[in-house]
Amino acid sequence: MDSRSLIAQVSNLPLLAALVVDPGSDPECREDVLSQGIQVGGPNRFFDLLRPQLSTAAAKNIQPWVNEVRDRMSRPHAVVDALSISYEDMSRQEALAVIARITNDLRRGVPWTKVYEQYSEEFSYPPVPKTGDRTKIGLLGSLVIFPDPALGSGHMAEVTFSSGGSQDKVVQWQGTPLPRHLWGLAYFDPAHLPTLLKASVGDVISVPSEINHEYVLYQVQEIYKGNAENRPQ
Repeated sequence: MDSRSLIAQVSNLPLLAALVVDPGSDPECREDVLSQGIQVGGPNRFFDLLRPQLSTAAAKNIQPWVNEVRDRMSRPHAVVDALSISYEDMSRQEALAVIARITNDLRRGVPWTKVYEQYSEEFSYPPVPKTGDRTKIGLLGSLVIFPDPALGSGHMAEVTFSSGGSQDKVVQWQGTPLPRHLWGLAYFDPAHLPTLLKASVGDVISVPSEINHEYVLYQVQEIYKGNAENRPQ
């Protein structure tokens, strides 16, 4: 098991906060720990735990990393659950009708997990031995989004490869490689960022993504306003 997979299983927030500023951890592990802490605890809770750690003697030994963390804490964040419907899988009229139904259920208070299970099953494809169960309702997962200059440097795209007389299609990143802390946002459309950062907890927002050729529906789970006091001097 590599370190990234191991860190992804840790949910102890005080431990994660301590590891973010641990001089004995390598830089990639510290980045992964920061992302995991925010994902597990949410930015408000995890940044509150992390803030006192940044002034310790140990933290001062790992500059410029600590300033990078302070900069991250100064930015607004939104935690959202997201699903998508590809333009290829439904007509615009059908997709918007399905999104309207999902939106109504979420606004009535039906839990996200239950809503996704219901609609992914209703709009599933017949099982195929080669590809397994598939659905027209794509799950983008729980995303922690925040402003970053590297967002928009590329996007995921379907690429066709020829091999042995046959053609295979795969989805891969096109553009400047994303930095490690943005790997979880490979499928996120940066054009949606301003709208989501202005939202409130509980909002259900649907927007098209021309980059990814899909309709996306978000439910906002948490908003972190950012803290200018954390910005490096």
